[in-house]
Amino acid sequence: MLVMAVSDSFEEEVFGPYTDPALANIVLGIVKETVDEEAELRTIECDQYARQLKAGLRPYKICVELDCNGKVVNREIMLTWPPHDEEGLYDDREFYKEYFVWANSIGGAIARLAAVNRSTF
Repeated sequence: MLVMAVSDSFEEEVFGPYTDPALANIVLGIVKETVDEEAELRTIECDQYARQLKAGLRPYKICVELDCNGKVVNREIMLTWPPHDEEGLYDDREFYKEYFVWANSIGGAIARLAAVNRSTF
């Protein structure tokens, strides 16, 4: 479900949410007149991640430290919020990697990462 909100040009102020487009446009007009003439209407997704969460999945961040030979020296798996939009590698440094996956457990996160990344630890 999508709802609308009015935000100023710096996105410091957000007004809403509104489900009625006519009402959102009235608020937008007032905000443009009084707060910021560059304000705009934007849509916001409600119940974001509902499909994954209702399926019993949780968002996991997996941090991996590597030695100079590329072998894993430390691995940390933790719940994270907010989730990334896509599963996969998000921080790719020489001796540090950070991944995001949806899984139902820590063990599931490791298995999911192997499937997403086509590699194992």
